[in-house]
Amino acid sequence: ERVGRFDPVRARERFREGFSASCTHYIQVAGSKVGFVVVKPTSDGLLLDHLYIKPAV
Repeated sequence: ERVGRFDPVRARERFREGFSASCTHYIQVAGSKVGFVVVKPTSDGLLLDHLYIKPAV
């Protein structure tokens, strides 16, 4: 997003097409959900497919 190439429609579509609940995990800090990560197994390891972190407020 910071490099100016973020397209929310494309991002939503990509996320929806590849969503896998079993590969999705919340990131928690001090008991609060601050984001989530999607890590998928591949034939030669793991793929970090999505990483979303809540911005500091």
